[in-house]
Amino acid sequence: MNRRRALAALSVAGLAMVLPGPALRALAASGQEAASKGHALLLEGKPGEALAALREAARLEPANPWVFNLMGRAQVQAGQPGPAAESFRMALRIDPADGYARMMLDILAQKPLPQPARKEPRHRRASRVEEEARAEMEAYAAKGRAPGLPLLVLDPGHGGADKGVTGASGLAEKDATLDIALKTAVALNASGKAWAALTREADHSVPLWARSAVAGLTGARLFVSLHCGAGLPGRGGVEIYRHESAPSGEEAAAVADLENGVSRFEPLQAPRVSRPDASELVLSWRVQRRRAASEASAAALARELTLPPPLDRVAAGHGPFKVLEQAGCPALIVETGFLSNPGEEAFLSDADRRASVARGLASALTALFA
Repeated sequence: MNRRRALAALSVAGLAMVLPGPALRALAASGQEAASKGHALLLEGKPGEALAALREAARLEPANPWVFNLMGRAQVQAGQPGPAAESFRMALRIDPADGYARMMLDILAQKPLPQPARKEPRHRRASRVEEEARAEMEAYAAKGRAPGLPLLVLDPGHGGADKGVTGASGLAEKDATLDIALKTAVALNASGKAWAALTREADHSVPLWARSAVAGLTGARLFVSLHCGAGLPGRGGVEIYRHESAPSGEEAAAVADLENGVSRFEPLQAPRVSRPDASELVLSWRVQRRRAASEASAAALARELTLPPPLDRVAAGHGPFKVLEQAGCPALIVETGFLSNPGEEAFLSDADRRASVARGLASALTALFA
């Protein structure tokens, strides 16, 4: 018996000593009901109300890691990184194989958690650098997504040992995508119309399944994975893709094959996470709804996106992109040019031009939620 099952069994056994069978079943149902209510409130952008329901769910079902993952997600949205980390740790204590909780802890660790201010010794005043550092930490502690703003998850493709495509000048795809994603996030957050989160903010590897999982765990409205890899000879411009099992053409098949190739070298596989029961009909309806929303988002983004030459051609298609499979929300891949194209590689090698790509992308994404 694994640790998760043992904890669950002990919890149920303890309750069974004082509760008859019908009451025990009613208690479990109440816990699921509270968790589902908290999940619904979370998706409505009400993390404070969601936390109240999820704390009740945790009281009724203390051995359910899904409840603590939802609680951590609500605390992240409420701007409480410390309590969120503790909730994800609790999910891991219940189930050490919970990959979602481990991934969210890794994401929270990308930025140090705010620490309480320490009193300075009376005999020494804080230096200007220390005062600025403290002010910066206090600003970070107070920072959180503004209530009501749609959340977008930006995914800078590749990272770590996976460089992606490398252009003739030596520009690595992982570096170009990170630079564009960071600048796009800054522009989106400054717009006051949307809020962006990133799957990575530094040069490290993230499994494909974990990238899209961030969107599901944070209740994102849109997941956008940024790339600038390689296409068929003679192809160029911007290409926007959504997920379909069959590619829309030869170019889509080639791009999907290239982007999916990294999954063969990933040491960590997607965890199997238990979810609330849902009928096949409901699951099918959800998939169809996400597919239609992804198609509409791709068409709207292609219509709104305006970039300078040589990236002024924008096309939309679909293909079997693994990074989009488990997003749980509308999900797109955006190829912001191709490093296999000499003209576009020269364009993307310039930091100012990458900044222009980020501004254009942020403007188009903002228009999707206007």
